[in-house]
Amino acid sequence: MDTKAIQVKLKKLKAENDALRKAAAAKENTATMIPRPQRGTAGNGFNLQAAMGLEDDYELYATLRRSVRDITAKAGLDCSVVWHRQPKTVVSNIIAVARERHDYLK
Repeated sequence: MDTKAIQVKLKKLKAENDALRKAAAAKENTATMIPRPQRGTAGNGFNLQAAMGLEDDYELYATLRRSVRDITAKAGLDCSVVWHRQPKTVVSNIIAVARERHDYLK
């Protein structure tokens, strides 16, 4: 292949890659998310287990919680820092790994 043909193919692949990324982001954004509580925090006016629809399945809830804790520990997050102050890339990687391991979190 000559240089021009390679450049054309590369441009086409980049455009296809961009389209796939946009489609994946759109699909992710349409997933059912647990709404942010208007008031309260976990254990004080807000129950995450109930919000996840797992009030009748403690075993699954405990498994998910344990798994996310393990992933978080392996990521090396400082547990004394609140989530919204953690590095966004690390948090998004934790979410991606948790979703990959557990279909329920998708």
